[in-house]
Amino acid sequence: VRLVANCDEKAAWVLAARGELDRAVTLLRAVVDVFDALGDEYAMLVASTNLAHHLLDRKQHGEAEFLLRQAIEAEGDHTRHVRLGAASRLAKVLCRSGRADEALRLLDRVAADVDADDRTEAPRYHLARAAVFQALSTRLATEEAARTALDLLDRALLPAFHAEALEYLAWVAQTDGRRTDAEALYAQAMALYLLSDDNEEALRVASEVVPEPPRRLSGTTDNKPQALATGLYL
Repeated sequence: VRLVANCDEKAAWVLAARGELDRAVTLLRAVVDVFDALGDEYAMLVASTNLAHHLLDRKQHGEAEFLLRQAIEAEGDHTRHVRLGAASRLAKVLCRSGRADEALRLLDRVAADVDADDRTEAPRYHLARAAVFQALSTRLATEEAARTALDLLDRALLPAFHAEALEYLAWVAQTDGRRTDAEALYAQAMALYLLSDDNEEALRVASEVVPEPPRRLSGTTDNKPQALATGLYL
């Protein structure tokens, strides 16, 4: 039974990557139930966290938040990895719903679980902190968290994480009035999102650097062609 549940969990990952979220969610619900019945808390929490991630994609925030809080409440060193990942994901959910202060308290609560050698959950945690500080309009703290995430991503092939960190740095530069620096960082983030096949995020970032449509220049006295603006149009 455990082997079947493990196989179903991996199949759910593939289905989600193919965009078949409904089938992935159905499989993960069954997997969670099996691991829970077997008394395998760690496996159950991992599957629950993955289920919550897909529920967020389906805009089912209430159930997703419940599952993430369940993982955060787990105790023991063996659940540290899951607890940290769940807190990072939930912090972003709270930010998007205007609860940045609550998100910051949540991240502070699990700060001791951060392992600098973890190339996935450690940078995810600091990216969540950057999101919180951005929501609180705290520029220096946002920059510090984003740079910490980049440092932890050293030699890690996680372009979407890299792109997110660059986005926060771009926001800091833009807020500081360094528009040229901000545009360069946004452009790099957009390229990394495209590299990770995350077209929706790439299009969202493109809106920060897209030029104005070209305009005919009036009052010209010669027939020389004028340089036109180029770029993406959303």
